[in-house]
Amino acid sequence: MKKIGFQAGTKLAIACVAVLVAGCSGDPANSDVIACILDASGHEKVGKEKVYAAMGIEYSRTIIDNVNVKNIIPQDGNRWLAQVSIRVGSKQVGLTQEDARQTAEIFGWEEKNGFIFQTVDANYLLMKGSNGFACQET
Repeated sequence: MKKIGFQAGTKLAIACVAVLVAGCSGDPANSDVIACILDASGHEKVGKEKVYAAMGIEYSRTIIDNVNVKNIIPQDGNRWLAQVSIRVGSKQVGLTQEDARQTAEIFGWEEKNGFIFQTVDANYLLMKGSNGFACQET
């Protein structure tokens, strides 16, 4: 009985160590990349509008509708290059929804609720800090 218990306990301990090591590997996850991009751009979360105003007067809004992390490539010096595709929208105050639709149509973009959306590809360089990841667009 003790031998079986010891083997089961050993296997459990090995499994726990494997999970712990994998969880602490330090490589950024997709969620880390997305959080870093949102933080760098001043957006609170995907799908939430960011209002731009001067002296209390709103002049535009932007929204990050989707962030698709395509690839995370390890670099030297505890850094990673994240290749992403971001769907971003912009809405100018005073521009009618019809004008936004026509503008989007001219450039081959998409209009939704007065926002003009386009998808852009970008690269971000991430570096691990004491409180998570820092990033900048390259």
